[in-house]
Amino acid sequence: MKHFDLHCDTPFRMYREKLPFESTFLDTPVSSLCEFDDAAQICAVWSDKNKSSQENYDEFFEICDNFFNEIEKNSDKASLCKYKEELDTEKVKLILGVEGSSLLCDDITRLKTLYDKGMRVLTLMWAGEISAGGGHDTEKGLTEFGKEAVKECEKLGIIIDVSHMSQKSFWDTVAHTTRPFIASHSNSSHICPHTRNLGDIQFRTICERGGLVGLNLYPPFISPIFKTKFDEEECLNHLVKHILHFLSLGGEKALCLGADRDGFDTLSGYSNLKYIGKLYEKLTACGVKDKIIKDIFFGNANEFFKTHLPSEKGI
Repeated sequence: MKHFDLHCDTPFRMYREKLPFESTFLDTPVSSLCEFDDAAQICAVWSDKNKSSQENYDEFFEICDNFFNEIEKNSDKASLCKYKEELDTEKVKLILGVEGSSLLCDDITRLKTLYDKGMRVLTLMWAGEISAGGGHDTEKGLTEFGKEAVKECEKLGIIIDVSHMSQKSFWDTVAHTTRPFIASHSNSSHICPHTRNLGDIQFRTICERGGLVGLNLYPPFISPIFKTKFDEEECLNHLVKHILHFLSLGGEKALCLGADRDGFDTLSGYSNLKYIGKLYEKLTACGVKDKIIKDIFFGNANEFFKTHLPSEKGI
């Protein structure tokens, strides 16, 4: 089985909790990723809402250095991939992202600095209003700085992530970009009406652009019934409803995984292999074709990043 996941918060958690990449306290220890026939993971550095923008910027480099050191310790198993050519490795492929652009501090040149450090995916929002625009819990769109930022991302080769955006910010991003973008960890608002999820027209727009949508394992984004309690098996049953709905909208080549591992503790211990194996069985039982399931689990994301990551040759 192959596995490509569009979002986890593992670098942030390793840094904060002083956990090595091999720690079984992590949802995504490198050893569990190695159990797949092929594996890739986008690993995001999260901006702490309780810290200032400048503090988050400074901490970004500390988190990255810690993460890179852990990759180096496990260099026989995993590799940081900055360029499309590096995705051909047989090791676990790790792509660096940032969740929350407040750390830019209204300085567009910082995007190039983050790019040079290795960032290849930028989730512009997290929540509330920041200098780039409004998060999912607001009605604000992109600011002038936000519009400049998405254009600069396209120039540099940074993939824009619209998860966490408000409706207005989403449509402003559509209007001010030309390349495909992703929603790394968002489900269907038709199935679960949460502001973090995507409407049908949003989903179709991402598909038409050639983008990706990663399915989130966080229970409150799967069903309203999981606000106070949950059952792992029922979470997957409801996640299948999201998948079937997205497939009904023509999402065969856009759907991926974006489980948000190490970003919440409500499914602690529900390992990658366990949840993917069970999800595979449930989708098969629903009559989803094997090729479509494999594309959701790996093929769609792998093809996208082999196309849209920058080239080492600068082409």
